[in-house]
Amino acid sequence: CALPICLSLSCLSAPSPNTTIFDSQGKQLGSIVNAVSSDNDSVEVLAVLSDKALNCDHLVIDNQSVAVSYHSMPYQSTDNA
Repeated sequence: CALPICLSLSCLSAPSPNTTIFDSQGKQLGSIVNAVSSDNDSVEVLAVLSDKALNCDHLVIDNQSVAVSYHSMPYQSTDNA
C-alpha cells in the first residue's frame, strides 16, 4: 500500500521531485513528491512510500544512504474508493 508521508532526511541538499526512494537492499519503496532544505543539515520531504518503508531508519536516495525520521501528516488522508 502506498501512503503520503512527511519525513526529515539527514542530508545537505533536497532531492528533486520524482526521485526514486529505495531500501538498503535496493528495493524500490516510493518517490519524492517535494523536498525543501531546512536548518541543521536536514531536508523536509513529502513522499509517497510503501507502508514497508515505515520500518526503515535509513533510505537510499540519489545513491546515498540517509537517516530518516517520520512525521505525521498535517491532514488526514481519505480513501474515496
